[in-house]
Amino acid sequence: IGRDATIDLPGMSPIGVAGLKLGEARELISSKLNAEFIGATASVSIKELRSIQIFVLGDAYMPGSYTVSSLASITNALYISGGVSERGSLRNIQLKRKGKLVQTYDLYDLLLKGDTSKDSRLVPGDVIFIPVIKNSVRIQGAVRRPALYEIKDNESLGELIELAGGLTSESLPNLSELNRVNKSAGIREIQRLDAQSKNNLATLMKDGDIFSIPSISALDKINITLSGQFKYPGTYTVKNGDKLSGLLERSGGFTSNAYLYGAVFTRKAVSQMENDAYRKAADDLEIAIATAVISGREMGDLQQAGIFIARLREVNSPGRLITDIDPINLDKYPEKDFYLEDGDRIHIPIRRNSVTVVGDVLSPSTLPYRNSFKAKDYIQLSGGYKWGADKGSVYMILPDGKSRMDKGSIWRVSRSDNIIAPGTTIVVPKSTRPFDWLVLADTVAPVLSNLVTTMAAIAAIDD
Repeated sequence: IGRDATIDLPGMSPIGVAGLKLGEARELISSKLNAEFIGATASVSIKELRSIQIFVLGDAYMPGSYTVSSLASITNALYISGGVSERGSLRNIQLKRKGKLVQTYDLYDLLLKGDTSKDSRLVPGDVIFIPVIKNSVRIQGAVRRPALYEIKDNESLGELIELAGGLTSESLPNLSELNRVNKSAGIREIQRLDAQSKNNLATLMKDGDIFSIPSISALDKINITLSGQFKYPGTYTVKNGDKLSGLLERSGGFTSNAYLYGAVFTRKAVSQMENDAYRKAADDLEIAIATAVISGREMGDLQQAGIFIARLREVNSPGRLITDIDPINLDKYPEKDFYLEDGDRIHIPIRRNSVTVVGDVLSPSTLPYRNSFKAKDYIQLSGGYKWGADKGSVYMILPDGKSRMDKGSIWRVSRSDNIIAPGTTIVVPKSTRPFDWLVLADTVAPVLSNLVTTMAAIAAIDD
């Protein structure tokens, strides 16, 4: 194709193809050729595209001069220039040709509607100018795309809601609020209006407006996960103010193999609190070590202390809450029936006929449950105490998450506390005497106890 947009074929007059699409040019050339040469056919294709120079100016990320294909459009030029900057207008992109405004392009048509009908082809010397954004409005609350939107002059509230994707099913449009700047008074004014009213939807938006649509609180998504020995386990959605007893009733109750005494209830807020406590304990331990070093006090195994600190920083507590999940007790003692929160998890294990021994014993293991056995009997079957075990501080983590000292400790316990239920974990701690220089009996021992309890809870969930 020559510079005059014509095609010259031997023995034929020039064929003008300016402004034609490839298919239209192919059809025109074939018809002209057939008219002058009987039985002749034409194969039309594009060998290479001409390059043109255009300019992207204004508030683009990388304004400047660019060499692009002769088939490039406005969006192609925006892409190679890095797009529109934070200050630039997306809705008033200007295409200028020979100093005159040819077209304004609204990029929202492409981004929000997928409309490319106004994405014009460029010609050599075209200038794409991106002006500064003039008007913006924030819409928030119960809409499908809450965000800060650029608006054109004379755009209405209804058009703004359309840009935001419309209202959600939880919205309360009759309680909507329009927050607007009153320049004469130098304040912001809040006006309540019904976003379903035609008159209100026709309200023209102004720069700086904030439009809020509340949602129905009863439809807030509170998801609770039930697993294990429920008749109908799974994820349930509850309303604000729903309690545990109502959810248990919806789940159909428990199977015949359910071990309610070993129920594991976890909550995100509790997990965060316990993780923060572990990090705080690690900080306190580091300060204690630094103080001991500065004062020149006798020091134990710093490497072991460092390993312990690292464990405290890495541990993630499941956030177990000790709770009674028996429906009979929940009905008898209403104070045990608590409100549910999003992310709560309840796991009901199968009745476990075993007892686990962990800590400073020769062979930590899980042993068959024996009705007549005491803690010392299980410890003996696990190989007995190691040399550094603290025999006087043995304690048990019961299936419901509670902890209590063994009778053999320095604490006095009742006869009922002597009972070891199936699923109990017996913990034999390490003696803290080698680390007296850090007063670990007050600092580390309680943290270590909590850490072991956390690991036991994790094991119960995994089971």
